[in-house]
Amino acid sequence: MTAAPLSILGIDGGLAALGWSCVIEDRKHRVLPIAHGLIETAKETKKRKLHVGSDDARRIEVILRELDRAVSRCPVKPNLIAYELPAAAKGARAGHTLGVAHGLIRTWGYLSEYPMVEVTVLDARRAATEIEHGRVTEEDTNAALVRRWPRLKKVSQHERDAVAVALAAFDSIEWAMRKT
Repeated sequence: MTAAPLSILGIDGGLAALGWSCVIEDRKHRVLPIAHGLIETAKETKKRKLHVGSDDARRIEVILRELDRAVSRCPVKPNLIAYELPAAAKGARAGHTLGVAHGLIRTWGYLSEYPMVEVTVLDARRAATEIEHGRVTEEDTNAALVRRWPRLKKVSQHERDAVAVALAAFDSIEWAMRKT
């Protein structure tokens, strides 16, 4: 009897744009991205005359609903959630929104009772390109992912980043523990 495929939901977090990808390891130990999407929320502080905090709360509610929907779109229920740690932000507002997105993803995973693993940008890029040392650019990462799965050329940068995050999670201790 062969084991069922295992799945990781990779997340490239953000408040304005959050990419996700469901990546499986099939019975032959091949890794395949099988579903992906982009959750976008626009600032509406001026349009709705909202305080920034109130608008952030509205955006968080949208992302929470859409993350639940993303899990339901994974043909194989995720065994692990992997998300990218926020990198250095360019400015106070950008830092704030990255922090909000990071906390949101952690809280959603905790409340959903999913095991989680954090992945750095560099780990995600190295997993996607299989470059072990030195600098790895976003362009290197995109090229490697599209070479491996040409259909990823048509998806957003955030969705490709989510695939790279999931690939890095396959190398994590948390993933090794899930497989035993």
